Amino acid sequence: MKVAVVGVGRWGRNHVRVLSRLVAEGEIDELVLVDLNAATVRSVARKYGVEKCYTDVVEMRDKEKPDAAIIAVPTFAHYKVSRLLLDSMDLLIEKPIAATVEEALDIVRRAEKAGRVVAVGHIERFNPAITTLRERMDSLFRLDEIAFISGERVGPGPPSSKSEAYLSVAHDLLVHDIDIVTSLLNRLPRRVTALGIRGYGHPYEVEMNAIYEFPSGISAFLRASWRSSPTFKKRVLTIHAHDRVITVDYILQTLAIERGLVEHRMAVDYYGLIAAYKSRDREERVVFGSEASEPLLLEDSHFIKCVKGRAKPLVSAVEGYIALKNALMAVKASREGRWVDVEWDEDFIDPSMLAD
Repeated sequence: MKVAVVGVGRWGRNHVRVLSRLVAEGEIDELVLVDLNAATVRSVARKYGVEKCYTDVVEMRDKEKPDAAIIAVPTFAHYKVSRLLLDSMDLLIEKPIAATVEEALDIVRRAEKAGRVVAVGHIERFNPAITTLRERMDSLFRLDEIAFISGERVGPGPPSSKSEAYLSVAHDLLVHDIDIVTSLLNRLPRRVTALGIRGYGHPYEVEMNAIYEFPSGISAFLRASWRSSPTFKKRVLTIHAHDRVITVDYILQTLAIERGLVEHRMAVDYYGLIAAYKSRDREERVVFGSEASEPLLLEDSHFIKCVKGRAKPLVSAVEGYIALKNALMAVKASREGRWVDVEWDEDFIDPSMLAD
């Protein structure tokens, strides 16, 4: 099996590192690299022992005829590169699936018509903390017990000179959390409002504070922001159920469950109040990672298995489309200063995701 990596910049070279390991383990037979920057692609190829590299994706496609490709070019080029490759190979497209909803929809249609496996790189689906939460969900809460979900994804954004490659913070960060929320709930939001912040040397939004309304009265507040020092990152998700709160820390890979006070009594003074609060029932589980549980390794391995078995990926082109549409509807709501209805009339949408 031959796999190409198209784009070996900051994130693409991580795919090369992981796929080189899969070559060594016999999961794939050969790697081919493509990047417009000849010096960069040669340097990455030397580092990981890849023999073949190109600066033209069409030349690579026609000469090498790979079975699959990972697209890790800047977001604005996802659609163009996907169209060049989709007829002849399976794809893993880094998130977001495309720059616009129209482009994403066309990728979904083309993948369906060509019978191709198309995965989208929403790596947090493979985070061990999220996997643990999924495994325990049935024992932690029922869907009708959820009242509110909050998420915060903060970190330094791209240099202003490269911001056009990343587009907005909604493309870069918000897509992660809205994808996780919709997949956990197995529901799609009905409307959204948002406050976006521009400036700081970027032409697009650097912060997006979005409120999504889901069926059954569930609301989700998701904050995505590049307004951060170079050394600060925060990635958390909190689910507020009837009698407990579950918090996931994506970076530390922890799952904390707080069930309220062990002893509920009236405090006679401030210190008694503090003592009562400290008696809360709290469980924290640390998901110890290893090289074998690296999310990117799990994601790429999953994609290779789907290609070999002709199986639907965990995050297919449809899920990638849904995440992008939800993120860009928040951008629309912010720019128009109002609540925006999110209509789901696409024929590939699962009707159960619209139910109360």
